[in-house]
Amino acid sequence: MVAASILADEIRSLLDQGQTEAARRALPEGFGRSEALADPEIGAVIVRLLRSFGYNGCAERLTSALRAKFPDSRLVESRWIRDQLGIGRYDEVVRWLQSTRDGEGWPESELDELWSTRFDLHLTFRDFFKAERALDRAEAAGAPAHQIVGDRLALLCAQDEYASALELAESALERFPDYSRVAHFHAWLLFQLNREQEALEAFAAAGERFDVFGLWAAYATALGDTHREADAVQALERMLEQNPSCGRRQRRWIHVQLAVTAARIGDLDRAREHAPHGGEYAAKMLESLERYDRPVQRLEVPFQIQSHLTCAPASAAAILGYFDQEIDHSEIAAQITYDGTHDSD
Repeated sequence: MVAASILADEIRSLLDQGQTEAARRALPEGFGRSEALADPEIGAVIVRLLRSFGYNGCAERLTSALRAKFPDSRLVESRWIRDQLGIGRYDEVVRWLQSTRDGEGWPESELDELWSTRFDLHLTFRDFFKAERALDRAEAAGAPAHQIVGDRLALLCAQDEYASALELAESALERFPDYSRVAHFHAWLLFQLNREQEALEAFAAAGERFDVFGLWAAYATALGDTHREADAVQALERMLEQNPSCGRRQRRWIHVQLAVTAARIGDLDRAREHAPHGGEYAAKMLESLERYDRPVQRLEVPFQIQSHLTCAPASAAAILGYFDQEIDHSEIAAQITYDGTHDSD
């Protein structure tokens, strides 16, 4: 369908440019589930649009419906297998990786989608050798240049190769100034390399151009991590204003951060305003503060940037730093963990 292909291209381009609200508004009036299921290409891009607003459950259900209606669509298949990874069906993912190892059965025109998908899966499994090989094959198959650059940045960051990633991001900004993913990586990498002021300026500049939730979330987090809580509150409140279509999970995250950040600077009225919308954690945090009859006191614990899954070692290094015991958190990680600290630890 030519019309569907044109619409899909428009929405895809807007999402790449970080214009999520504009992408939503590009949908024709009355566009709904039946329209999304009319064509695999438009359906796949609607899945991406839903995920950008945090509607992951809706995206998964739409993907399943698309797979049932278009069982031979390789584009739908690639979206479906990403969903299997997201919900933890690793056996299914491994079987798919084994069956698509050589690209057998995939038309040449869709091989870029195959190798890009395999790259995402291998990167998630932290198999960097296979991820890089899949990325090279995606590039050879004609995957978009801006996508390849974004994926190379993701690969370098996953390997903690921040200096090399920053060099690539700076050159990519000149080539793809409207690609929000590169701008996000650039600001984040500056922060990882302890160039705090430059990072915050880069986040602010990117935030003025792109309404991407993840970018603004990283900016607000960086402000809070550098004890600029008042600025973080402003950024978070702006997120609520400029993301009217975001999903419940994203809005709850914003309310939690607002409640916690406001409480850290003693603004309990603002914390009370947002805590009820932030779920159980925010409610319990506020309840404990209400029982505490002394003003909030912030200790000047030095900020410690973590690497991949090293939250516990980084926290330990920060606490030791408060007591004038300087130690690299990677040394702690090497002693107490293997490949970092997993979320459940």
